[in-house]
Amino acid sequence: MAENPAVYLRGALVPADEAHLSIYDFGIVLGATVTDLLCTFRREPFRLQEHLRRFYASCKYARITPPISLEETADVTRDLVRRNGALLPPYGELAVVYFITPGENLVYAGSAACESLGRHSASTRSPFHFRCSAGSSPMACTW
Repeated sequence: MAENPAVYLRGALVPADEAHLSIYDFGIVLGATVTDLLCTFRREPFRLQEHLRRFYASCKYARITPPISLEETADVTRDLVRRNGALLPPYGELAVVYFITPGENLVYAGSAACESLGRHSASTRSPFHFRCSAGSSPMACTW
């Protein structure tokens, strides 16, 4: 893939090489995440609704609230598959990884978190990541 795939991160599509999580994120510090993976067949998400229902149920059990609805996540998934699929060779397929964490650990972050929270108010939306990958080249979708 010559072009950089798109990633859905915190409500926006961004180039994969610009997507990142804070080193203070609970997903990094404690490995606190919920994930699910689906594959495409003929560049269509396979059993999308089943994967999303399972992912959202797992988020509920982990007490992590995704920042967008299941329906919005389905729309983002289809958009990313369309965009990132266009970067693949003919007959190439994608894997979509849904990934969410509880967000940044403010105790570990200390004053660094206080400065960044000042601009974003007290809202602590969980970073939610969709990673779409083809072979060993990650095609990420994050939020």
